[in-house]
Amino acid sequence: ERVVAANYQDAGFRLDQLAEGVHMSPRQLQRKLKALLDTAPAAYLRDYRLKQARAQLAEGRAVTDVAYGTGFSSLSYFGKCYRSRFGVAPSEARGS
Repeated sequence: ERVVAANYQDAGFRLDQLAEGVHMSPRQLQRKLKALLDTAPAAYLRDYRLKQARAQLAEGRAVTDVAYGTGFSSLSYFGKCYRSRFGVAPSEARGS
């Protein structure tokens, strides 16, 4: 988790970099996350980013700042992922 926490804000952070950061091959990382958390590395990273975004929105930060600040390169994709994960639009979660 330390590698993800240090790099989640970087929209260019790739899964092979995550694997390298935890001293595994990408395939090993995929198998390990599947076995331990029943998730894929990409889904793990996206979920981590969304949890960080949720906390920042609760502090009242602007949706655009939060989206780009948590590593999403597209505002519409961020909104879609956020709504799918939490059931509300990011703008509705702001300050709550």
